[in-house]
Amino acid sequence: MATEVWGCSDDLIEFCGDVDGECGGDSDETLVVFSDGTILGVKYGKGPQGIWNINTVRKGDLLSCIEGCSDEEADRYSDTALFNDGLKWAIRCRDWDKVQ
Repeated sequence: MATEVWGCSDDLIEFCGDVDGECGGDSDETLVVFSDGTILGVKYGKGPQGIWNINTVRKGDLLSCIEGCSDEEADRYSDTALFNDGLKWAIRCRDWDKVQ
C-alpha cells in the first residue's frame, strides 16, 4: 500500500498507508527517517503562510514525489510526500546535529 505524509493542525505529522499513525511536529524542522533511506524535513510554516512545508533531505528508493501546497485555506494545508508500496517504518528525530 502506498503511503502519504502531511502536516495537520499546527502540531501533527500524519502518516497513512504502509506506515500509519501520527507524531508531533511544529515550526522547528523535524526530521523523519524512513525505512527506504528517505529523510524528510517537516515544519509548520512556509514563509509567512500557515502551510506545512516538507522538503527532501535525502531521497530513498520508495519516495515518489512531494506535492506542493501554496494555499493555506486548502483542506490539506500541507505539502504531501507520496511513497510507493513497501515502507516498513518511519522514525521522527526532533533533536539532531549534522556531523561534518
